[in-house]
Amino acid sequence: MKARKKVSASSWIKKNQNEDCTHGLRELPSVPYTERRIPQVFQAFAIEELLPQITFSGRKLPEQHRVAMHCLHNAVLAGTTAMVVGDTRDTHKSGVRLCVRVWDAIAEASLVEMQKGSEASGMQTRYRATEKLLAHFQKWPLQDLMNVKLERNTMTPDQTTWEALVVLQAGRGEGGKVLPMPAEDLDETFGTPVSAQAYLEAVEDDIEFINRINTGHAWQAYKELPDGRLRNFQPNIVLKQLHSKKLFHYARLYTWDAASAQNLPKRERRLIRIDGKPVTELDYAGLHIRMLHHLNGHDPPHDEDAYRPGTVLPRAWAGAQNHHVARSFVKRATNILLNTTSRRQAAGAIQYLLKDNDKGQAWASLLRHEGIKAGDIANRIMEAHPKVAHRFLTDVGADLQTVDGMVIRHVLKAFAMEDRPALGIHDSVLCRVSDAGFAEAMMRIHYHWMLGFYPVIAKVY
Repeated sequence: MKARKKVSASSWIKKNQNEDCTHGLRELPSVPYTERRIPQVFQAFAIEELLPQITFSGRKLPEQHRVAMHCLHNAVLAGTTAMVVGDTRDTHKSGVRLCVRVWDAIAEASLVEMQKGSEASGMQTRYRATEKLLAHFQKWPLQDLMNVKLERNTMTPDQTTWEALVVLQAGRGEGGKVLPMPAEDLDETFGTPVSAQAYLEAVEDDIEFINRINTGHAWQAYKELPDGRLRNFQPNIVLKQLHSKKLFHYARLYTWDAASAQNLPKRERRLIRIDGKPVTELDYAGLHIRMLHHLNGHDPPHDEDAYRPGTVLPRAWAGAQNHHVARSFVKRATNILLNTTSRRQAAGAIQYLLKDNDKGQAWASLLRHEGIKAGDIANRIMEAHPKVAHRFLTDVGADLQTVDGMVIRHVLKAFAMEDRPALGIHDSVLCRVSDAGFAEAMMRIHYHWMLGFYPVIAKVY
């Protein structure tokens, strides 16, 4: 057998440096290509510095320039957070052929890397901003990278936009179809002297005020790259209130898009710096199950885990080496019962957890040790909370999230009135370490003001 010739690392690199190295883009988190309003500063820079690097061909050059602007904007916002843009190349769809041509031209200019996807398999093409492109935007402030001046949908309820302070969506989650605000719902007073229209206008005032104060401070976040390095970027800390399917249904405050500070995992949120100062995060412990008890007039013991995992899974809890695993399952299952309307629906959602969650195998092992099936969990949880058992399986979670959204809005407004920057992470508050005492006081005061009981507040980090 002929001996294999040894190849040095340096010679291999020289020989293969032009090979396609984008095969890993499929494994990176992605955001869908979306056309949003682009700040004028970004547009001016792209026209002067970026578009001249791209060779456009064929007809409709003005339209190609417009699409290229959006492609570059998408790539930069995703790239700053080590994400990629996902977009279709299915030319049977209207407008896609021109968009594909533009993406290819941007890739040819070495401003993005590309990994083609198969429409037959449902895989979209991935585009990643190159370091050549991202180098221009390292120190740009948030307001120059994305639109932070949001509209007021209450002023044009029949012509609503996603880029607004209050948005009614057809579904849940970021970027759903935007719905008009029904006139009959805006006229509703819900038994108070104030109409929904007037109330939402006040909400818009509050959010605009909070955003103005927060963007007046310097926020810096850090994203872990696949090679372990950290990339610093300007996180999106601008808030809007999203309502799902109907007004005041799952109404919470959200940041959005690839640079969303709320979407950072906990290990990365703790790296955020505000005005160069370290941050802390405080949350309401066992919030929704405790809130459900409070709304029904009683206060669970503050030294007790509100989800009562030891009561729901007594055998598994007693034998567990890691109580966190058992508690996380009971918490998830309890929240499923709060956000579903039938036992069958709840059982299906819990079964899905066991199959498709990273912790699914460990959770399934807990149930085997307990000697029960996924469908039995509903009874166990209801028995652990007899005073509010009648509220499970009624979609009460939609109301609970709306209430916690109201509480957090008032807490953030209290921060803003003191010119203190803070961000709501759904039911928690992220602020400077020096403001931790103020945060805890405001979280207690505003929760008690709305629900008549004091909460349990925990330090996340």
